[in-house]
Amino acid sequence: FDSLINCDKHLNKVQKFIYLKSVLKDEPLLVIKDLKTTESNYDVALEILKKRYDNKLVTINCHIQNLLEAQLLKGDSPSLRNFITRLKQNYNALAALGVPVEAWDLILVYIMASKLDFDTHRAYKLERDATVLPSFSTFMDFLDKRCSALESLTKPEYKQKSFKASYLSLTGATENATLKCICCNLDKHAIHRCNRFQTFDLAHKRDFVTKNRLCYNCLGYKHTANSCKSDGCRICKGRHHSSLHEEKQRKGDGSNGVNQGLNRFNWQQRDNQGTDDRSQGNGRDLPQPTSTVMLSTTAEKMVPCLVSKADTQVVLPTAMVNLVCHDGSRVQGRALLDSASMCSVITSHMAEKLGLPRNLANIHIAGFAKRDVKITSVVRVEIESQCYSMERVATVCAIMPREITGPLPQAFVDIGSLNIPSGLELADAKFGVPREIDLLLGADIYFNVLIEGILKLGDGLPVLQNTLFGWV
Repeated sequence: FDSLINCDKHLNKVQKFIYLKSVLKDEPLLVIKDLKTTESNYDVALEILKKRYDNKLVTINCHIQNLLEAQLLKGDSPSLRNFITRLKQNYNALAALGVPVEAWDLILVYIMASKLDFDTHRAYKLERDATVLPSFSTFMDFLDKRCSALESLTKPEYKQKSFKASYLSLTGATENATLKCICCNLDKHAIHRCNRFQTFDLAHKRDFVTKNRLCYNCLGYKHTANSCKSDGCRICKGRHHSSLHEEKQRKGDGSNGVNQGLNRFNWQQRDNQGTDDRSQGNGRDLPQPTSTVMLSTTAEKMVPCLVSKADTQVVLPTAMVNLVCHDGSRVQGRALLDSASMCSVITSHMAEKLGLPRNLANIHIAGFAKRDVKITSVVRVEIESQCYSMERVATVCAIMPREITGPLPQAFVDIGSLNIPSGLELADAKFGVPREIDLLLGADIYFNVLIEGILKLGDGLPVLQNTLFGWV
């Protein structure tokens, strides 16, 4: 905050005070909540926070605690990489605070080496010169080399995994069933047989299923409802469980295309969030049964919503990301983050660039005006952040046979006029320049990439949200 906001000469104290309140929460926010947002109170608020929280000894103790409580390693490359990052971050932070960490090398190396798995610890013992006292820097060099070697060795193994194995791993379909009912927290039984669940009204049941990511088609765990093998509702044969059936069906809605579209969107959105345990241990090969999903943005027609002025423009969140190819190399792509879209989509052009193994599918993607696009193949894509080197996510993307949408934004946006704080790491530094979209990240992954941090630039201006890819 001090680097981005407090030292920004272009902001007055009232603006800085607004930013300060927007990034605080819990007790720190309560400490200054009653102060009016004025220039004089900004300095008062900073002084109050510094006296209460800017304690050097507490900060040092936190970094020491983080070092000592580093988790024991499993021996795989992701675990080792996280371990290395944690050691470096806290060691460097202590050094920056003036702590003589170089005098701790023997103690630190002894403690951290004891946390290594057997194979890594043995390799370190064999490589180290026993006649020379170990240093923290040589210890970290060894870990970096070993981690790089493990990462290069695991890539061919990942490449040869079948799509079926990757897909099941992604959805968690092979995990064991839960030991207790998540509704009553008692002994193991199916959710639709739970006495407590049966007492809920329809709205409460639907809300419970959505919040707990259950399959809307069978109320099970650990698979997507679109691929659920259950017959669905015994009453109306719809794609929902019988306990979620609405008795009072409205008649005459069949002619209302808008209502039908919204109803389909609501149910399919919930289906897409669910998972099920009925398929545990059961291998399911794609193509999956035909399903329809909704995209909120289509190439045929882009409709800005809630626009009251002709010159008003809605800026959608975009991010520049690295996509992992089949051979482990990286290709840069531009992603659109869209929480209103039910699935993630990648252009066929980008999918060909990546060269990843495809799997057959039978999906219809519906956009505005019920214009459907038939999807015949899907691919599992790994996405890396360009801002944070350690961050990587994966999702299954439908391969769009044409462009996902037109160039975004629809018109040039002058970023310089938005008063974005200097030093803020944007996920797409040129988000105001209309450019093509290579992939769309939908609701299946959208909320997994959000991290804490929101900045309001002012009335009528965009709101900045922090993500694993940077600020959007």
